[in-house]
Amino acid sequence: MRRRYDLRRSDNFPLTGDMKHACHGEGELFVYTGFPVQSVVIVPIGLGSDSELKARVDESSTSGFYVEYSNIPVTPGMIQFSFTAQ
Repeated sequence: MRRRYDLRRSDNFPLTGDMKHACHGEGELFVYTGFPVQSVVIVPIGLGSDSELKARVDESSTSGFYVEYSNIPVTPGMIQFSFTAQ
């Protein structure tokens, strides 16, 4: 018997991961999951108190979510976060 997972349903395990991205200032990046994301939680790792990370789910995207960042200093010029997406 083959079992299929439909990641749009709430009874499946969420996708979790860690990501590191070189950047500074403000901008956004796309996190590819391979499925439409309904909800996402991100946890910043080692960012200063002025820095901000926000997840944004785009209804038209069928394969991931966006992370918007701001106030990232030139040194170290890096964001690191863990995420959980369903």
